[in-house]
Amino acid sequence: MLFACSSIDFGYEISRQSRSLDANFAGVRPYDLNQSMLTPMFKAMGMSYVGTPHGSDYHYISNGVFPKGQVSEEDKVLSESMAASFIHFAYTGNPSIPNEKGFGSWPEAFPGEQDMKDGQHSDMKGPSIINIQLIGGPLGTGPCQLGVEVESAKLPEHDDAGSMQIPLGVDGVEFGVMESAIFEARKRELERQRLLERCAFINTLAEKLDI
Repeated sequence: MLFACSSIDFGYEISRQSRSLDANFAGVRPYDLNQSMLTPMFKAMGMSYVGTPHGSDYHYISNGVFPKGQVSEEDKVLSESMAASFIHFAYTGNPSIPNEKGFGSWPEAFPGEQDMKDGQHSDMKGPSIINIQLIGGPLGTGPCQLGVEVESAKLPEHDDAGSMQIPLGVDGVEFGVMESAIFEARKRELERQRLLERCAFINTLAEKLDI
């Protein structure tokens, strides 16, 4: 958590300060790697409980140039997408590659519409919204927004002409875009971590301890 929160705080300040100087700042793009080429090795050692160890992203970024053991087809595909995305980011400031099926969209971490000021909430400093790119693993690769609920469209309350039927006894029915099951699973798992709330708590401890 200390590494995760410090990275979020640093990225948030980079985005906030850079936007104040340049409205066209390309933004910060954090990611969470959920796959490792070392997994077969850990399983063979009876350590299947090990998740994605630190440094696992290096094998994918280097496109498997220095593999440790046999590389699966899934790892090869992810390696190609990850290497291409990082190269594109180095050239353009944006890791999203048009028409690239592997990663697809990789949104900026801190949307411009949120108030980029200290303490948006009375009990929380830092970002109120963050987009994180989850990479690889059983939940697939794709973005996930944490911190706020996605707005959904409400049907008008009085204008019934041309509208669909609303079930009796149900008020305030809301409709939104139906996402894929894997997207919902990814969002549910990341929301369960309560990342922004936990980072805010850690920041309050830093202030109290004057560190």
